[in-house]
Amino acid sequence: MYLPFSLGLPLLAASGNHVCVAEGAEASIQRWESDGELSHVFRLAIQERSVSNSDRRRWREANSTVPQGNEAAAWTRYVREIPFPERMPVYRRLLVDTQGSVWAERFSPSWEEGSSWYVFDEQGVWLGEVSTPPALHILEIGADYVLGLRRDELGVPFVVMVTLDRRGSGLAEVAMRTE
Repeated sequence: MYLPFSLGLPLLAASGNHVCVAEGAEASIQRWESDGELSHVFRLAIQERSVSNSDRRRWREANSTVPQGNEAAAWTRYVREIPFPERMPVYRRLLVDTQGSVWAERFSPSWEEGSSWYVFDEQGVWLGEVSTPPALHILEIGADYVLGLRRDELGVPFVVMVTLDRRGSGLAEVAMRTE
């Protein structure tokens, strides 16, 4: 069964001759070359987020409706008795942009709005944190744009392109705005 705040498989993002790998619960990302050599480890000094009683309560509320095809009593017991980890994962997803920078989406529970990404250059140097528009599922990150998917009020998906402004050196002053 699914455990709350768990990601399951490692996160992967490939680009060129390397692949970036992260265990969602650790604040590091490994970059492996195509010959199997570990070339970089990106580390982020962030404060871990403990799973609070409020988080447990919110998760139980968000999952209280019995999914179709499940027995009500079994589902209710599952939601009531499920074990929780001590802390939240650090990352949810990894992407590599067209410039070779690694973007790691900060994990947040389903009930929290918005999203932000930790960004590193190819060598693992911290470039900054980028907040993205609410409900935007990022598909591709270019030099000056972010391509993503949103859903309208009926749940119909549509593609959105958002301007990415990389001012100064690196991404120290990143701004995103919908055009």
